[in-house]
Amino acid sequence: MDAAHGLALIGMIAVHILPVHDPETFEPTLQWTLFGGRAAALFALLAGLSLAFSAGGRSPHRGRALTATRAGVVVRALLITSVGLAINQVMPSPAPADPGAPLAPVLLTGTYPAVPYLTHLCAGLLLGRTDLQEVVVRVRITVVGVVLALVAWFAYGVPGLPSRTAASTPGQQVLRTGGRPRTRRPPVWPLPLCGSAGYAPDMSRFSPLEWPVLRQIRSGDLLGRGPAVTSERTRSTTPRTSTADRVVQSVCPYCAVGCGQRVYVKDEKVVQIEGDPDSPISRGRLCPKGSASEQLVNAPGRQTEVLYRAPRATEWQRLDLDTAVEMVADRVLEARRNGWQDADEQGRPLRRTMGFAALGGATLDNEENYLIKKLFTAAGAIQIENQARI
Repeated sequence: MDAAHGLALIGMIAVHILPVHDPETFEPTLQWTLFGGRAAALFALLAGLSLAFSAGGRSPHRGRALTATRAGVVVRALLITSVGLAINQVMPSPAPADPGAPLAPVLLTGTYPAVPYLTHLCAGLLLGRTDLQEVVVRVRITVVGVVLALVAWFAYGVPGLPSRTAASTPGQQVLRTGGRPRTRRPPVWPLPLCGSAGYAPDMSRFSPLEWPVLRQIRSGDLLGRGPAVTSERTRSTTPRTSTADRVVQSVCPYCAVGCGQRVYVKDEKVVQIEGDPDSPISRGRLCPKGSASEQLVNAPGRQTEVLYRAPRATEWQRLDLDTAVEMVADRVLEARRNGWQDADEQGRPLRRTMGFAALGGATLDNEENYLIKKLFTAAGAIQIENQARI
C-alpha cells in the first residue's frame, strides 16, 4: 500500500510539473498518458482504504475507539480545509459573474471535483471493509475492475460513439485556442468519471478496434501499405495552401530562366510559394533557391522601406515610396538634360543622351522588356541591355 501511495504521489507531481504535450507535435507526453487523471484517482481510492483500515477494517471500531477515529477524521478534514482556504487566499481565482456558477466545477467539472473524489473514496472504503485475504474476493474485484476498464476503454475509443474527450488532448487544445499555447491543468478523476469540461487523453488511438491488424481487415488493405498504416495525424494534416485567401501568379526573382510561381496569400501575408504548372518555361518546377522564395519574402532582415542618404551625410533617412519615385524621376530628367547630344561636330543630328543607360533584370518577361525598350528609346538612351544576354 505504501508503494501504491508513492506511485500516486509521483504521478500527481509528474502531471502538474512536467510537460503534458510535445510542443512540436502536440502529442501527449508519456507521463501524461500514464498518469493523467489516473494518479489522483488512485490516491483517492487509497485514501478510502486508509480510512477503512484506521476505523477497524472488517471489524469497525465501537465505543471510545469509534469516537477517537471520528475525531481524527474531523481534525484531518479541518486541516485540509484550512490549507485549501490558505492557498485560495495566496492564489485567488477571479470571481464568477453568476453566483451559482462555482457549483458545477466544485462538484463535477473542476480540477478537483467533489463527487468523483467521493466516489473513489467510497470505493476505497468498500474495499477496506472486505476480506482481501480471500482468493474469491480478490478474483471478483479483479474481474469487476477489468470489466469497468473495458467499458470505459470502448466508450472513449470506439469510432462513432459520442465521446467527451473530443478536442481535449493537450495538443488539440493548443491548436483550438491559437496563438500562445495555453494548457489547462489536468483533472484528478479517471476517464469513466470525466466531466463535460474534463481534460483526458484521447483514447481512440488505444482502442482495440484501432489495432493495425483490425484496421487492415476493415479497410481492405491486407498488405498494410495504404490507409491501414496511415496515422490520424497524417490523415488530419492539411497543406498551408488549402487555407490561402488567394493565389497570385509571379516569376521567380533569381536567375534568367524566369520560372513561374504561384504565391499563396492569407491575411495579406505570403504563406507559401510553389511552382506554377501553367508556366510554359518551368511547368511547375522550381530549383532549391526558387522553392525557398517564401523565406526571402518573409525574412526578418528584409528592407521594406526606402532608405536615402544625402550627399556627404552620415545617416540614412526613411522615405515614403511616392517621394522616392519623384526623386528618381527628377534625377532621370536631369541626367537626360545634362547628357543630351542634339548633333555631332559635323552638324549631323543625333538626338540622344549619354546621361543614363538601361539594364533589365533576368526575370523581366517579353512584354516588360518591350515597354522598357520603347520608353528608353523615346527618352534618347542608346545603351539598352538585358542581364539575360550578358
